[in-house]
Amino acid sequence: MRAVFWRTEVCRRQSPSRRLFSSLSLRPYQTECIEASVKAVERGIKSQAVSLPVGSGKTVVFSHLVERMPSLSRRAHRTLVLAHRDEIIDQAVQKICKIQPHLIVDIEQGKKRPSSNADVIVASVATLGRRDSSRLVDNYDPDDFKLIIIDEAHHAAASTYRRILRHFGRGGGEDENRNSNSNVLVWGCSATLARHDGVRLSDVFEEITYYRTLLDMWNDGWLSPARAYHIKTNVNLSDVPLRSDSGDFNITSLANRVDTLHRNELITRAWERLSSSPRQRHRSTLVFAVDVRHVANLVEAFRSRGVDARGVVGSTSKDERVGVLEAFKRGDFPVLVNCQVFTEGTDIPRVDCVVLARPTASPVLFQQMLGRGLRLFPGKVDCVVLDCVDVCERRPLVTLPSLLGLVPHFDMGGLDAWTVYRRMERLVDETPECIEAGSLVEARNWRETDFELKSADLRVDDFKRAFPDRLDWIRLRKDVYGLIVLKAGQLIVIGTSTGESRYGLYLKSSESKEKFSCLGQFGDLESAFKGASTYVRRCSYTAWKLADKNAEWKRKPASEGQLRKVKTILKQKLQEDRVVTKGFASYIIGAMSLRQTLKQLDLYLSRPPARLTPLFAKEWKKTGSLID
Repeated sequence: MRAVFWRTEVCRRQSPSRRLFSSLSLRPYQTECIEASVKAVERGIKSQAVSLPVGSGKTVVFSHLVERMPSLSRRAHRTLVLAHRDEIIDQAVQKICKIQPHLIVDIEQGKKRPSSNADVIVASVATLGRRDSSRLVDNYDPDDFKLIIIDEAHHAAASTYRRILRHFGRGGGEDENRNSNSNVLVWGCSATLARHDGVRLSDVFEEITYYRTLLDMWNDGWLSPARAYHIKTNVNLSDVPLRSDSGDFNITSLANRVDTLHRNELITRAWERLSSSPRQRHRSTLVFAVDVRHVANLVEAFRSRGVDARGVVGSTSKDERVGVLEAFKRGDFPVLVNCQVFTEGTDIPRVDCVVLARPTASPVLFQQMLGRGLRLFPGKVDCVVLDCVDVCERRPLVTLPSLLGLVPHFDMGGLDAWTVYRRMERLVDETPECIEAGSLVEARNWRETDFELKSADLRVDDFKRAFPDRLDWIRLRKDVYGLIVLKAGQLIVIGTSTGESRYGLYLKSSESKEKFSCLGQFGDLESAFKGASTYVRRCSYTAWKLADKNAEWKRKPASEGQLRKVKTILKQKLQEDRVVTKGFASYIIGAMSLRQTLKQLDLYLSRPPARLTPLFAKEWKKTGSLID
């Protein structure tokens, strides 16, 4: 049943020329996003989210949506924009006023109160969502509002946001959202639709209606190319504890480990070396540090080299912060160091160098920091990324290469990320094992002839001794294992870094139209293997017997067809006196197939699904992440 929409007073105010100008000012993907959002409402979706990378113009999109989104009741015409930081509030007001100058836009924050005739209210979540405040109940009649916009929507599951949404009949849970009689629409946007703390977002949003990835934006030229250099240090983060709420490094322990004179000098020396060339000189550099002390020490390290560097931290007064930021935007000084201030809601397009002095195990935080330098700007050619790569053997360190599916220590050598991705994609297609290479040169020199029969045998035997599971798992890379299941498809167990669920079990079905389904999340590898065993048993007895690593058929000689495939894969002749078994041949052939599947899964997990499958929806409730 199609929804009934009402044209509001606000919509009638807009002239055709103004509507034409607004449409022409949008980028193609922004127009696609707006149309997808409107169509979702027509399909009956009342609460939706979109995922757009940093620098893609999310504020521009929702500034247009203020008028494009239909009203579900005759009375409702007002829009509420929720934001959690001063910078985001100010940007939202400025952008809406610029794009929709005929609307009345007011602020709800602290002592600032909106007028009763405001068309759009940009509200501080801290002010409006306070437990002891009566502002919400006294001044916000849900019947007057057609739309709630949530900027940085990955925060939407927090209690303050939920308190506001429940007042409007939203945010009470997934089922309640769908069955609610409320006519207020909810639209959220974020570059990273996943939370640091693992709290689920499905209680707020029914569906992701549009998304684009960093790779999409780089490919289409809408983001500045990111040229990465890695600064290799000898700082060992392997025993730095992870926070239970976010899965990221404990700040105090991390600062004590990385805030050293030697490491800070490595960073400033690398920056100075790059800036000394005419092409790189006078860069606007944004540095991310761990804590307040680290900010001060890095500022001092830059200044000791004659570089005008300044620092901003959370305790910096608003007036001082604004003054420093405006001077930096004008180019009055080249280096601005911060900690936990400019990860969200900061629009400084001229930034053309990002120094990641703060290691992280969070892909969300890493993308937020990286994104500060990816906006386009007149005269800006690219963004240099100085990525500190510390020793981290037992921790999931996130770097720019790891976002591309490569090993964290991959040396990009100053090439831009999109170029590296395309070249590695071709190399991996030819030689899947080179996904573990540490550079493009190493990947090019990788030969599958190195994958000798003898070493392959040892890998099989070692793996079976280390993991006494009955199924014949193949280790694809560290913390990733694959299994081929007759007539069902392929199973992948992949290690993650978030919360208690450290291993995800995914199925690429041979029958389903969906590429992948998440069958479960588990706290340890043994539990993940048990979950997979349960699934295989349910498939069929034959599938279970064929997947058994001790199955009798594995000891029989390989068929002629298997031998031909093995020779093709290994690109070498088999020894004439060697008896190749069906088990060994299936391992070689299966490993090649599973590595191709893993590559697809890595890409799939980097994108939020447009619609969640029933299996994904169930998992979504468990993990709290729209991007599983």
